[in-house]
Amino acid sequence: MKFKVSADCQMCGGNVYHEVELEGDSLSWFNEQLEVAGVAPISIDHGNHVMVVYLDKRGCARSSYTYPIVKEEIVSERWTQIQGVPIQSEADLIFANWKEKKYCILRWNIDTSPEAVLAHAETAKVVSLEGHEFWVLASGDNRMIVAKMVGWQRNLFQMMHEMLSQATLVEPNILVNPAVQAVLASVASNPFMYTSNSSSIFADLKRKVRATRALMLLNGRVGSELITFLECLEHYDTLEECILSASAKQIALLVKNYRSLRNMGVIIVM
Repeated sequence: MKFKVSADCQMCGGNVYHEVELEGDSLSWFNEQLEVAGVAPISIDHGNHVMVVYLDKRGCARSSYTYPIVKEEIVSERWTQIQGVPIQSEADLIFANWKEKKYCILRWNIDTSPEAVLAHAETAKVVSLEGHEFWVLASGDNRMIVAKMVGWQRNLFQMMHEMLSQATLVEPNILVNPAVQAVLASVASNPFMYTSNSSSIFADLKRKVRATRALMLLNGRVGSELITFLECLEHYDTLEECILSASAKQIALLVKNYRSLRNMGVIIVM
């Protein structure tokens, strides 16, 4: 499906026009975002930068953002790697604190040195080094480095950036919060599962969450793994404690469905 996009580009200095084609998972994800939020991001490559435009249901541009694309190595400051809690990730992923110059690796099966990418992490951008593309997401002092996977379009960059921004409102230093890391790792591992509404889970991580009798109505409507997770909530003082004992699939299902579960009264926050 082709979209005609007309929007202002801050780095080009004027209005630009493009025809952008989406198909497969990218198109399905775009349509789901549009249905849930009323707007959805679409990405356009401008050579030395990428422009992300939010379109509404009429195809009109509502807002746009630009991020530089960097292709040169620079001298890195000294970074310190710390040992984090083991968290499952299907994406090559690093969390870092820019101010403290510390980072932890969840998974990194790439020859490129993590510190070669972290050298560029002062602001959000796309970094292309040694044949790999890395997405540098930045909010406050928090940094999230994700190696782009096959099939991803850069509109997913914007979604992940929004998720990190919402996480930062709750946890200004994600290096000390493995539950926040687990949620963000799930987003990076399964990006097509998520919408902008998925970020609502961060505000409740430190609160007590309980399933209600309405849980019985979900049988057959959501995965059995999620049902099992919700049944276990009563054994934990906070949602984040329960998340740290959950499987990667349970976390993915929870984050994807969290707002709907609250709206339907299946879970309550105490």
